[in-house]
Parts: sequence; structure tokens; C-alpha cells
Amino acid sequence: MCNGKRPADIQAGGAGGGGAAGGAGGGAAVAPAVPKPVEPAKPKIVDGVLCQICFDEYPKADVFDADCKHTFCKGCWKDYLNDKVKDGKTIKIRCPDPKCKREVTEQVLCFIGWHRF
Repeated sequence: MCNGKRPADIQAGGAGGGGAAGGAGGGAAVAPAVPKPVEPAKPKIVDGVLCQICFDEYPKADVFDADCKHTFCKGCWKDYLNDKVKDGKTIKIRCPDPKCKREVTEQVLCFIGWHRF
């Protein structure tokens, strides 16, 4: 029920005795609002690089290109190469970018820890 008092008057037991310290008014004191916890911000990757397949951002050390500047993360490289092998393509595998003609180098294979047998 509205008693005409501002929240600050009720909390402080202000004029009219409506608060806990005011006495005769009989109104209950309102507890102060507890602030909601703020979730910490996600850390930003400084000098991060965007994988052009999954569109996640990675530190420079976790992405690689086939000397063509099309950067992909290790996970996407592995998936791409595994798919090529499953499709029977084991030589002259090209960059995952469909418009690029650059062949995947041994450096890419070493970078992702994937080896042809």
C-alpha cells in the first residue's frame, strides 16, 4: 500500500515514523537493493586473426595460411585435410578458399601436426 513516502524516507525511518526507527507508523523498512553481479568481460585477443572457415578469432600463433594469406585455424585445417583424404584426394590439395589455387605446403601439415603417410 502506498503511504506517500519516498523510498529514502522509509529506509531512513524518516518523517512520520513509517520506518523501523520511526516508531508509531508501523510500516516495515525496505531492505536496500543488492546489485546483481556483473559477469567478467571476455578477454580480447590482442592482434587476433579470424579463421575464414569457422569465423572464430585466434592468436596469430594458432592460425596458418598456405602462403596465400587465407588464414585458417588448426581445427579447420585438420577437418579440411581429413575430408580431402576421405574423398580420395591426397596429392596437390589446395587452399580451403574455393577461389584460391595455392597448394597446401608441408609447412601447413607440420603446423597442424598432420602427416601424410
